[in-house]
Amino acid sequence: MFLTFKVCYLVMAITLWLSAGTVTANKVPMKLQAFTAMFKLSKASKAVPAHVAHNIEQVLTQADVYADIVIDLYSIKSLDPNRSLSSAAAIAFLTTQKAAELRVGAKDFAAKATAAAGAATYVAGFIDQMTRIFRQAQASTDVCIAAGSGNTKLNNYVGLEGCLTGADVFEKIPSVQTGAVSDVKTELAAVAALNCVNLAGASGQCLLTQTDTTHGAYGGSRNQPASVKWINGLVQFGSAALTTGAFTKTETTIKDVPIIKTAVDAIDAAKMPECATDTTAELLDKLSDTSKAQKFENFETTPKAAGVGTAATKLTIDKADLDTLAAALKAYREDPSRKSKLAQARREQQIAVAKQLDEVPTQKQQAECKAASNKEANSKDTEVCNKKQKKSECKESDGCKWTSDKEEIGSHCKAKDGENQTNAGTEAAAGAKEEGKKCSEKTKQEDCKDGCKWEDNKCKDSSILVNKQFALMVSAFVILVRLQHYKDICSIL
Repeated sequence: MFLTFKVCYLVMAITLWLSAGTVTANKVPMKLQAFTAMFKLSKASKAVPAHVAHNIEQVLTQADVYADIVIDLYSIKSLDPNRSLSSAAAIAFLTTQKAAELRVGAKDFAAKATAAAGAATYVAGFIDQMTRIFRQAQASTDVCIAAGSGNTKLNNYVGLEGCLTGADVFEKIPSVQTGAVSDVKTELAAVAALNCVNLAGASGQCLLTQTDTTHGAYGGSRNQPASVKWINGLVQFGSAALTTGAFTKTETTIKDVPIIKTAVDAIDAAKMPECATDTTAELLDKLSDTSKAQKFENFETTPKAAGVGTAATKLTIDKADLDTLAAALKAYREDPSRKSKLAQARREQQIAVAKQLDEVPTQKQQAECKAASNKEANSKDTEVCNKKQKKSECKESDGCKWTSDKEEIGSHCKAKDGENQTNAGTEAAAGAKEEGKKCSEKTKQEDCKDGCKWEDNKCKDSSILVNKQFALMVSAFVILVRLQHYKDICSIL
């Protein structure tokens, strides 16, 4: 009996010892300070989708603004064909190429922006859910979020605005960027600064932060983990006291959290395309902004890049030319007669340019069409005359001529003017070539006049150069028209 009493006493003592020895390292509310830092990170993360969308829109707008430069330059030239606009062709080509490059860049940028938006809002979702759970656990005495210095209960949602604005009311993800945008990396650094900070509230209990080695909340002897991680490991509650152990990551190691690393890397990749900020873009930004005075310097490029040659050597667009072009654009756009209807003026210019596709742009093509027309007419006359086998039927009124002095029957009826028509066509085509030849034979710049222009150290036919510059914008369409409507053009002539 004595032994039984001792055994019972021992069992009771062990039970009391186990109860007294339960490890409840935390089991206290967490200060609002921690949630405020996290809500700012959540808010910055939610701003990423609108921010990257704004950047995509900016790139596409930039491309449209550059396209307007080209249209306006064409309009200026059409209003005064004799006006000299040095370097206008080079600038028009650079502008067209840059606009196309920006649109391609925007397409690539959109894919990266989508990844950044998804990864960033994923982080925000984790933070918001943790905040909601802790805020939902607020009771009359026991709480999980401690306000003030940690001694009072948080009764409202002040300090949680980036995550919650009311019961189960989450902060919305903005669709449009407004105002300044908080930097995700800056807010991450603020969260990392909570490492080793005392975040334990002084009153109330919170089972969400409790860890026991036996039964209690989580962690213990039943093969449960020693700590439970929140937000993919950004926050964790374990055997370490809440005063030091909730935020284990520093500014250096915070990217070890997988979802944080994914978000930061995706945001870094979704930067503005380099083509939107390079030296050519900077120049075109200045030219396009006629609302204020701009300061230009000589611009270095190559003939190939500027569309005025094939060489990869240096080409300098003079500062004075840029000043002149900027002044011309400003005067055109601010003219009272069109200032309020620039869009309409640009549309009309685009229509005018499109109509030029129906015109024969060069003297050479006119000569070729004339020669082809003469050849076709000659062929018809020859066919008619060849059918006539009698001298009496071979009449000059039909464009025929009897070529035999002896015979009155036979194949002696020929087209009267066939030879002359052929020669006329040949001479017309040759005349077009001769015009170009006159210019090319001039080897000195001072002699390059009278319909000629000095370019690339050569004297060229200026009419051909004008058509060449126009072809930079519409060459594909011109070729199409020539292939499909060549006969129609000739018949018009």
